[in-house]
Amino acid sequence: RVLKLVKSLPQLAVLVNALLMGFSSIGFIGLIMLLVFYVFAIVALILFRDNDPWHFGQLHIAMLTLFRVSTFEDWTDVMYINIYGCERYGYHDDQMESICGEKYGGKSDYGENPRGSGVLAAFYFIFFVIISGLVLLTLFIGVVTTAMDEAEQRQQEEVEVEQKAAEFAAEHA
Repeated sequence: RVLKLVKSLPQLAVLVNALLMGFSSIGFIGLIMLLVFYVFAIVALILFRDNDPWHFGQLHIAMLTLFRVSTFEDWTDVMYINIYGCERYGYHDDQMESICGEKYGGKSDYGENPRGSGVLAAFYFIFFVIISGLVLLTLFIGVVTTAMDEAEQRQQEEVEVEQKAAEFAAEHA
């Protein structure tokens, strides 16, 4: 019944065909995004673990935080925590303040500021937002849009062929 529905609604057929045609490209873009997130998460662990243990304490949490950053969901809060340090920005919950204050305290083996703070954090997050949120997601949308155009053209060609076949059959009985 679902397949009959797809065949009876031409616009739905275009969407399904577009997704099927662009599936391999979408998969490759997904793989590239996974690699970018993985590499940036490892760099974030190295740079920001001392500064922001809540968001960058573990690899899987860092990848989820970076996904949040790439979708522009409060990404500036994550950036400011890492620019100014967890004791000076964010972490207004008692549990989170204890994580920041007891173990990390705003200082690291590298002196007063943790190693990932300041301009380095700003550069990291702005560069990541440009790469992940703007370039890769736009590439994903471009692949889907291109596949939709190709599917519409293919559907129009099929309709034209059917019309020519009907005209030829009518002319030659």
